[in-house]
Amino acid sequence: MMRKLVISLLLVVFITLGCTQTDEFIEYDLVDLTADQIAYLESVDYTITMCVDPDWEPYELYENGEFTGIAADLVYLVAGRTGITFEIIETEDWPETLRVSRGEVPGQSCKVLPFLNQTPAREEWLIFTEPIFVDPQVFITRQEFVTRDGNSNITDPSLLIDKTLVLPEGTSVEENIRNDFPNINIMTVQSERDVFEAIELGLADFGLRSRMIAYYVIRQEGYFNLRTAGDLAGYENNLRMGVHKDEVILRDILDLGIATITPEETQAIVNKYVFFVIEEPIDYFLIFLIGTFFISITGLFVLFERRFRKANAERRKLLNRMPTLVWYINADKEVVFMNQSAKSFFELDLFVRGLKGQEASPQYRELLQLIDEAYTKKRTVKKELTLMSRTEESKTFVLHIYPEIRASNKVEYLSCVAEDITSIKVLIQKTEALNRFLGGTIEHLPDPAFIVNQEGVLTHWNKAIEELTNTPKENVIGSQFEGYSKVIYGYSTPLLVNYLLEEKAVPKERYLDTKTETDKLFVETTLTIAEKPLMIQAVAAIIRNNQGEVIGAIETFRDITEIKLKEQTITYLSQHDSMTKLLNRTYFDQVRDRYQDETYYPLAIILADLNNLKVFNDTYGHEIGDRVLITFAGVLQRNENEKDVLARIGGDEFVLLMPNTPEAEAKRRLEVIRHDLSAAKVEGVSIQAALGLAYSKDTNRSLKELLQQAETAMYEDKEQYHQNRKK
Repeated sequence: MMRKLVISLLLVVFITLGCTQTDEFIEYDLVDLTADQIAYLESVDYTITMCVDPDWEPYELYENGEFTGIAADLVYLVAGRTGITFEIIETEDWPETLRVSRGEVPGQSCKVLPFLNQTPAREEWLIFTEPIFVDPQVFITRQEFVTRDGNSNITDPSLLIDKTLVLPEGTSVEENIRNDFPNINIMTVQSERDVFEAIELGLADFGLRSRMIAYYVIRQEGYFNLRTAGDLAGYENNLRMGVHKDEVILRDILDLGIATITPEETQAIVNKYVFFVIEEPIDYFLIFLIGTFFISITGLFVLFERRFRKANAERRKLLNRMPTLVWYINADKEVVFMNQSAKSFFELDLFVRGLKGQEASPQYRELLQLIDEAYTKKRTVKKELTLMSRTEESKTFVLHIYPEIRASNKVEYLSCVAEDITSIKVLIQKTEALNRFLGGTIEHLPDPAFIVNQEGVLTHWNKAIEELTNTPKENVIGSQFEGYSKVIYGYSTPLLVNYLLEEKAVPKERYLDTKTETDKLFVETTLTIAEKPLMIQAVAAIIRNNQGEVIGAIETFRDITEIKLKEQTITYLSQHDSMTKLLNRTYFDQVRDRYQDETYYPLAIILADLNNLKVFNDTYGHEIGDRVLITFAGVLQRNENEKDVLARIGGDEFVLLMPNTPEAEAKRRLEVIRHDLSAAKVEGVSIQAALGLAYSKDTNRSLKELLQQAETAMYEDKEQYHQNRKK
């Protein structure tokens, strides 16, 4: 109640000084829009759908069909100066607002979110305006909260080991805190008020909210056991309007409106919602209470002293529970407090002598030197230090020494905090040893190889890949895939190791013959080195330490160009006639059944058989006979379309299968072949051949039947040839 009284007094003084709110703003004309921007607004009838956070005081509140709060007033300024009307899409809470914005709620969608931070996750579906409001983030704690180094304010969140931070669900702060401070436990709640309630009830150690919200809720709801405990640098709320990703023109229009808002207008809006939140009206009774407050000032000093002593006792109790070593030293270098962890680690008498400079041990000389530095330079000292325990166990600590400076500008005492990092150092040493082993191993591999760590940063680049890419390791070690992939492929692209580490599927359109095993990927791809295309077999594998934790990945390349060329040659020879270079009977028999499908109809077939090959062989020899076969094959090839299948299926027999060919076209091509054949001669002798055509417009006649029909027609043509010779 006393805190509430003091706050009320300060507010009365504030009002008395004339800091009153106003609803009057400077009027602006509509912003100048381009023809494209005007056309866009006309196409949507100047109406834009917007989702809001229905419970984010004092920024956003949606009650009884009305959107109010700091965000609402700023957005309505933008609306008035751009001519836009915002249509609010109602949601239950902020998580639902995000789902509607992403299009995950059937039948609901919105183009704009009025007040939010820009994050990589949100950039997947939103683009952002310039900031419409900037507000720092502050820590919120109970009054008795102290950090492990004894401070009431939080100056270094990385020291908050196993502390619980409470946040509303779905905020950008949660995403960033998880990345920047993995040492902090995070619990999420449904609303802003739930955050303050969780801290008040001790369910969480502290919260992190905007300064504006913290001041507003603490005063509005009477959470006088709570206080702010310092800002978190780099986490300022640069609140922007989020716009659906494909609405670039709309984003640009909103930026024009935001640019017209003056600092005076913003401050007037803030004053409207924050500075005059008073739970009870100030009346004569309040004046009486204020008088009582001043009369009772002496008694209050006694009360505050008792509370201070109690808080100090609670702080000591908390420090004694901490595993970190904590001790305080006064100006005479006397230990005035040492927590239980420090007492258990140090031999107290030896420790006291060491601080007095009476101990010859190197560790105490170094410790004393650091203490003297903090005293004389009046600044925080941080150093990694190896200390020996009372059981003669050597441990490595990160030592922080904080000087407490009073108004006289003298250091009254030092707060010393030593965090045990022995296990971390051992892990680092093991990792470094493993890295050296891996580096030495791949350096002698004949195949090009490289290693990246779990973040995808290049750590090893062997000699073979240096020669392959003509890039020394010094130029790429430490780079992300954008760097090292460019020297391999000529452009920046994720490699197999990146897909493995991120547990993503490789794009099949880029890689051939992809094969996946546990922690491994096998692919074939092309690589151009010195303008020479190569076929490469690439293999990537996850690297784990002895505990099974992923510490990186390795990728190797093997040139399989020669093997592939041999495979292609073997495949070609197995499918082609060595003399005419046409497809052979083996290939034709393998593929012909596929042409039973109706997609190839109408279908035509020409069977051909040389009439006088024996004459050429007997008269001129088989070499000339071979020339006859090659010449005849050339005649058929000149009349072959891209879809056709032309094959030599016997000694002097050929087949031309013509899919999707109408009957008239098939007959025309048959006559062209006859004409071209009449002009073909070897050793001055014309080449004679029997030709048979079969045709079907649908699958009622099978391919086998067509082949038989074509064969019958061919033999009839051959018989006619023999009869003509007899005449």
